[in-house]
Amino acid sequence: MIPALPKCMLPLTWDSPSLGLAKEFIEYAVSVCKPDEVMVFDGRRESWIQSCEDLVKSGSFLKLNPYIWPNCYLSRSNPVDVARSEDRTFMCLKDGETLYRKPHNQIPPQLGFKWGCRAGEYDPEKKRELSTEEMRQCLLKRFEGCMVGRTMYVIPFSMGPVSSEFAKLGIQITDSLYVVANMYTMTHTGMGIISKIAEGSPFVPCWHSTGFPLEAGEKDVCWPCRLLPSDRYIAHFTQPDPAHPRLGEYSIMSYGSGYGGNAILGKKCYALRIASNMARRDKVKWMAEHMLILHVTYTPCIGIDEVTKKKKYGPAEYFTVTGAFPSACGKTNLAMLQVPKEFSDEWKVSCVGDDIAWIRFDSKGRMCAINPESGFFGVAPGTSDYTNRNAMETLRGGNTIFTNVGVTVEGDVWWDGLTEDPPKGLVDWRGHRMQDDAWRDEDKEKEKMKKKQFIKSAAHPNSRYTTPCAQCPIIDPEWNTGKGFPIDVMLFGGRRSQLMPLAVRTRDWNQGVLAAATLRSEGTAAVQDRVVGTLSFDPMAMRPFIGYNVGDYFNHWIEMGKMASDQYRPDIYVVNWFRKDAEGRFLWEGFSENFRIVRWACLQAKERREGKECASSSSCTPSSSSSCAASKCCGAETPLGYAPSPCALGLDLKSEESKHVLKDPSILSVCECKCEDGKCVVGKLLDDGWFNELKERKAFLELLEEDLGKELKKEFNELVDRFASAGMKAPAEMKIEDLHFQLE
Repeated sequence: MIPALPKCMLPLTWDSPSLGLAKEFIEYAVSVCKPDEVMVFDGRRESWIQSCEDLVKSGSFLKLNPYIWPNCYLSRSNPVDVARSEDRTFMCLKDGETLYRKPHNQIPPQLGFKWGCRAGEYDPEKKRELSTEEMRQCLLKRFEGCMVGRTMYVIPFSMGPVSSEFAKLGIQITDSLYVVANMYTMTHTGMGIISKIAEGSPFVPCWHSTGFPLEAGEKDVCWPCRLLPSDRYIAHFTQPDPAHPRLGEYSIMSYGSGYGGNAILGKKCYALRIASNMARRDKVKWMAEHMLILHVTYTPCIGIDEVTKKKKYGPAEYFTVTGAFPSACGKTNLAMLQVPKEFSDEWKVSCVGDDIAWIRFDSKGRMCAINPESGFFGVAPGTSDYTNRNAMETLRGGNTIFTNVGVTVEGDVWWDGLTEDPPKGLVDWRGHRMQDDAWRDEDKEKEKMKKKQFIKSAAHPNSRYTTPCAQCPIIDPEWNTGKGFPIDVMLFGGRRSQLMPLAVRTRDWNQGVLAAATLRSEGTAAVQDRVVGTLSFDPMAMRPFIGYNVGDYFNHWIEMGKMASDQYRPDIYVVNWFRKDAEGRFLWEGFSENFRIVRWACLQAKERREGKECASSSSCTPSSSSSCAASKCCGAETPLGYAPSPCALGLDLKSEESKHVLKDPSILSVCECKCEDGKCVVGKLLDDGWFNELKERKAFLELLEEDLGKELKKEFNELVDRFASAGMKAPAEMKIEDLHFQLE
């Protein structure tokens, strides 16, 4: 028993029998962190409101205008703590396990690739990364006394509905009331979780501290954190703490940052990094992926009723689409997709989740996805009624926490893209009053540049909102039941301004896994230590979130494909909404128009359900946006897979409206494609950059070669051969064969 335990505020006391094993963890944390008092968050809405009001009183929250944003608040972080700290993220595996074979500092810089998670801090004296237990001691040393002068908040939470057999439980301790308020929205919280733990359900202990203890009489700050990046740690452990083995194999320790995924530990830390490790280890294998989940309903028009003269519709068919995209690459926009008017009579979509999918098999061998979260943690800039009306309606439902956005003196929020012009009376994300119309200039070119800079400074590019899923106007009625949604289509995408086509359907599962494993994307502001615009590999959009050996992670995908029923194995697509022309203008309209890709993919899945297969020579009739035309028009077979023709997307390139959606038809494929006599004919490669692209993909895979299975090496060689057959030329000093892996 720990002497002189601090006061444990209601609803629990230290001698409560319902604490169970949770008591051991809480007492352990108290003995290390030494808080002045302990508060258990009970998960009630009234407790969330009180937490937010307390944050207002302390100056950490600003309450927004209740007539515009009911029960909504603004928080401003320290300017040094504004995004995920990937370079300070560690995956501390069981002794003998490694994320990869090469040391972190030996990754070739020309790949533009930086590992999101390391096994341990590099010790220059020992000339190696610290071992798992050395890392644990490193973190415990920093947690020692870290909550002096503060309250320790205890948050019992569940990822997934508590009643679901797939729920995973956790207890997070934190000294940040901001974290408490966000965890309430993002996870399922409540005292029922403590009861389940007392009954024997396993849980993950989650430690979090801003690393900012208060001495007697010391004044607190609005956003406590460690100012130096080297003082921050986000560490994940996959073997038991030797001092407390009863607490289980897994734990998370995050120190020094109060922001987003660094501090809201149920999200990326638990639901992806730890969960992906669990998924590989569990007896019944599953997957934890960085994916949105979209449920699609198709009710085909089958004619006109002779009496009423109204359209008649056939029985509804249902599809589930998942999408893996790096942060700030349009995942939430796709999850809350608005169906274009021309398709809305036959098609409806509903949102199941916008960020994380846990995927398991059902009794039919179908891969089924659930959303383990209960809230949306979205990027604010770029969100508007034009780009994502459903997201805006979700925010207007209230109960939202905004972080690092601009605010007007009237208590309204603002960020880049919300309206065409910034409002008057704007206060920027750092709390500085901005001068009205300071961007205006008689010289229109100067005004354009000044306006861009003015807008950029109003809200941080990674400013965020936290809002409940239940408020989304298109939330699926069964999103929170724990029911798995059988997956028909998996989309993988990144931000590529050049080379990569708009969309391609891979030929089979293994080819799709290879395409996803070698996904590359240009950096965004979602990551603190990554240069915006630089090109990096981001396999499965999981680069910072893979919780075990990366080669084994790819092999796990191959094995999951083998376990799936041939009839129900999902189709894999690679998409790219972000192609630009030489002047930097987007060539695809995107946003709601991305539904055209979703529709094409669902109709291809429908063909497969009916025992029909897509043929590259399918007839191509550009006359309509009808579902019949799209299902019969797969498009062209290219080295990457099947590319859609314009008619497959419901586009007639003779119309101005279609030209507005698709500015340049060449982005549909890596090869020249044209329709002749109703057939899609494939010509030469459109870009000579593919040899270098494949060379860099091979260099990336070679980092993992010792752990990589034969299947992906074989698939890569076949990909190289298809490009060679399409006319890809090697530079003078190299040969096509140089790109091949040597197979045993």
